[in-house]
Amino acid sequence: MSEVAAAPAERNAGQRAERKPGKGTGKGTGMWSWTDWRDPATIVASGSVSAIVADLVVADSRVLFAGPHDADLVKATQEAGAAVTWLIRSVDDAGRLTQELPEVEVVCGSLDAPADRFDLVIALDGFGRLTSAEDDDAGRHGSGYAGNHPAGNVAGHDAGTAGNHHAGTAAVHDAGADGGHNSGGHDAGGDPVALLAALVADEGVLVVLHENPLGLHRTVELAPGREYTADEAWYLAEAYEPRLPASMSALTAAFEGHGLTTHAGYAVFPTPKRPHVLVGSPVLADPSSEVRAGLRPLLTQAFTEAYRGREVLDDPRDLVLRMAYAAAEETLAAGWLLITSRAHAAITQDDQAEVPATQDDQAEVAVMQQELVVSSDGGRLVSTLDGVRGEPRTVGGLREVTQWRLPSGPTLEERLLRLCAAADLPGLRAQLRRYADWLNDTAANGLLPGPIALATFGSVCDDGEQLRPDLVRWEPIAPVPVKVALHRALWDFAATLITRNRPHPYPVTFDAAELTEVLVAAVDAVPGPGDLDAAVELEVAIRSAHGDPDSVRTRQELGADLRPMPDVAGYRALVDVLWRQNYLLQHARENAAWLEKILLSRDTTLSKLDLQLQRHQLTGPEHMVEIARKAYKKVRGKVAQRRRVEEKPPAPKLCSACRMEELGAATPYRRLRVRVEHIDFEATPPRPRTTHAEETVRAEETARAEETARADESEGAIVTEG
Repeated sequence: MSEVAAAPAERNAGQRAERKPGKGTGKGTGMWSWTDWRDPATIVASGSVSAIVADLVVADSRVLFAGPHDADLVKATQEAGAAVTWLIRSVDDAGRLTQELPEVEVVCGSLDAPADRFDLVIALDGFGRLTSAEDDDAGRHGSGYAGNHPAGNVAGHDAGTAGNHHAGTAAVHDAGADGGHNSGGHDAGGDPVALLAALVADEGVLVVLHENPLGLHRTVELAPGREYTADEAWYLAEAYEPRLPASMSALTAAFEGHGLTTHAGYAVFPTPKRPHVLVGSPVLADPSSEVRAGLRPLLTQAFTEAYRGREVLDDPRDLVLRMAYAAAEETLAAGWLLITSRAHAAITQDDQAEVPATQDDQAEVAVMQQELVVSSDGGRLVSTLDGVRGEPRTVGGLREVTQWRLPSGPTLEERLLRLCAAADLPGLRAQLRRYADWLNDTAANGLLPGPIALATFGSVCDDGEQLRPDLVRWEPIAPVPVKVALHRALWDFAATLITRNRPHPYPVTFDAAELTEVLVAAVDAVPGPGDLDAAVELEVAIRSAHGDPDSVRTRQELGADLRPMPDVAGYRALVDVLWRQNYLLQHARENAAWLEKILLSRDTTLSKLDLQLQRHQLTGPEHMVEIARKAYKKVRGKVAQRRRVEEKPPAPKLCSACRMEELGAATPYRRLRVRVEHIDFEATPPRPRTTHAEETVRAEETARAEETARADESEGAIVTEG
């Protein structure tokens, strides 16, 4: 057991003590030398979820945050008048949060550390980081949930104590042993669902966000070595996921088995840590819902913002389209958000108007089921079908749009991509001119105000009659020229065709700048001298509003030609682009070889025809002269060849002994025959080089040998005469 700060003396296992400002409570067994805030991206942060939680907070109620949460959400809940308790498993994190939020009671340990039951329990981080590796009795992990703690190797042990958590090992009891660690009065047998449900008081509310093991975010994830680099993922996910509910219905049934009734449910997108789009249960259960018409472009935009600049296995936007057509949002959601209560006394907002309010009913929480809740990454604006609430942001020369409506239909980009795939040039030109006319009709004196100035084909919805900027989340403070907005939209579409490997009827060798020029010519809108620079600055400003950390580098990479950069780098799309380039290169090589062969054949045929034509134009004497000239050239060639053979210097004469010596020493005069992979060729090694001095010495030796031979012959002759 470890304490973050001194616990009040009045607190015991069954009663809640009086809290004092600046004091934390160290109940349970916290984890030393550990932090769950190592990466801020692993903390749930969403305006949509925060808005739902804010509707459930009642003044003077007791609220428990279980696990890591956004500190701003905890602080806002405390400022709303609730008595907030925060359960943290890390000793270092608990100490830090105690100093940062002195009005919040911080409890360090596992789910059984709190001794109270609460009116509102919030667990947006799921079940993964609610258990500690330092528990006195870690046996409950073996019977319920392995937990997302650094106990990488969970092994049976009869000591009943956790090992060195920093080394990645923890000893636990046998799976069948009784793992009840009843330090806080809750005996749930190690089941995390039961431990969390036991913290809910009568007529209390529980809000849980549980990750889907089959979600789209896991399908497109490309994080090699994650099990070896992330501290909280030292073991495979299959070791613990089968022990938790793997569907929304299974999660609902699990809570109902512990006396909790579900009042609202949502499928969250795009990731469980950034759930900016919440699709309500009524929409999930009704495939013919009117909300589904605008759900597909909303999810496409959410996944684009979530995975912008990230490398993924596959582009999630393609999977979103298939998921929307199959109405499989609940199955492939990133997670599920459930709002449950212990008793049926929790009423909905619709029933609240029919029930007379009493003094006791005023403190009850009204749980409202929304059909759709949408927010942006990092923003405070929350959009529902009823309206927009929150404070808009201002970044540079842009501000958030405070008016929102459900998308009226598919985006114009989907229609254009289909036309490009079908090579329908007349239809493509008609849609591009329709978009250009829409901008011109909206402009005033050549300037576009409002969100239309930042609209692209992917953020404009087409209901079949008119175009609407339903997905544009930002608007410029100063108006934008029509040509600048049009050129940026056309470049964005050209970059989409190239970076996402979409088929189109234009030459595949075109880059984004050349393809943009073709699209601009289709709408008869040639940009002015400063329009390209203005389009670059506008694109940089929009990317900065979306969270681009380095606007200077982005401006340098874009340059004057607006070179495209994939917003979502899908591995499959990149492989398809590489395969397509290799295929086109091979096709070009084969085409060049075929053309060369055809040209050679035609040149030979043309030469023969020209010769025949010349023969037909000759007269009788001229024809005889031509035959004689050809015969003379042939004879002269043979004479020259014979003369070259005769003038060739003779080979050096060697005696039989010298010849045998050279053959034995493999002299360079020997011809070699080499056979390599069924290819025969002859190679004659070069002669060794000799200097002039060596040749002179050799000539003198030859001369002396000849003189010696003549002298010997003369002496022999004299002797014979004598």
